[in-house]
Amino acid sequence: GTPFFELGPGAQNQRNPLGLAEQISDRANTNRTLGNLQAEYRLARGLSASVNVGVDRSSSRRDTFLPSNNPLGAFYTAGGLAGLGRIGSLTLQNSTLQTLVTYERDLTARQSLNTVVGYEYQRFSNALYTLAGTGFVSDVPRTNNIGAATRLEQPFSNLTEAQQQGVFARLNYGFADRYFVTATVRRDGNSVFGANNRY
Repeated sequence: GTPFFELGPGAQNQRNPLGLAEQISDRANTNRTLGNLQAEYRLARGLSASVNVGVDRSSSRRDTFLPSNNPLGAFYTAGGLAGLGRIGSLTLQNSTLQTLVTYERDLTARQSLNTVVGYEYQRFSNALYTLAGTGFVSDVPRTNNIGAATRLEQPFSNLTEAQQQGVFARLNYGFADRYFVTATVRRDGNSVFGANNRY
C-alpha cells in the first residue's frame, strides 16, 4: 500500500522529519553567464579610445511539490484531493557599456596633462513568473503536469526594467611629479525617476 510516514494519512500532529524530507520535492537550478569584451585603439600620439562591453545573465527555476500523503501537502485541498505543485522562474540580466577617450601629454619637462572623457550605460532587467496548482489525482508527475491540478492558482508574472547612463570628464595636471590638481565633472540619469528628474 501507500507508505505513510506519520501515524495516519494526511495531516497528523506527530510528524517524521525523515518522512518530510523524503516525500517533499523542492529543487532549484540556476544557470549564469558572464561575458566581457574590451577593445582599445590608438587614434594619435597621446590620444586613445577604448570600449568595454559586459553582460551578466542568470536564469533560475524552482520546482516545489508537496504530495497528497504528506502532512504539509494535505493542507492544500481542492475537490477532495490534496497536494501542492509550484513552479517559479527568475531571469536577471545586467548589461554595461563604457567608452573612454584619453589624452596624455607632457607640456614641459616638469608639467604633465591627462584628460579623460567617457560615457557609461547600464541596463537592468528582472523577469519573474510563478504557476501553482492544488489537488492532484496522482503524485507521480509532480511538477511535470501542473495543468492536471484540480484548482490552478492565479499565475503571477512581473517584469522590472531600468536604465542608467552617465557622461563624465576628468582633467589631471601634474607639476614636477609632486604637485597634482584634478578636476572632475559628471552627469548621471536613471529611468526609475520621472521624466523631469532623470538627470
